[in-house]
Amino acid sequence: MSTDETITVIADDVEYQAAADLTPPEGDRAWNATLTARDDATAYAIFLAGEGTLRLGDGREGGFWTLVHLIDTDGEEETYQVRIEGKQGAPFDN
Repeated sequence: MSTDETITVIADDVEYQAAADLTPPEGDRAWNATLTARDDATAYAIFLAGEGTLRLGDGREGGFWTLVHLIDTDGEEETYQVRIEGKQGAPFDN
């Protein structure tokens, strides 16, 4: 599930804006997401925090751990991404 809206990512008490490609939980696995930040500094700051909170536009939140920081060069422009894994229930509908 990709969000058409900008979501808020809170990491180390700082709020960042990002797009999110959200994956619902499956079986015993937690929800996860790929966050796309506006620049590499933002993506790297989220990654370095190690954990944080994802807040959707309607106010629902979910805690997460960061997994990996990526710079995707497959498209016309570089994109700056962080993959995350949820700590508890998904903050979005399946």
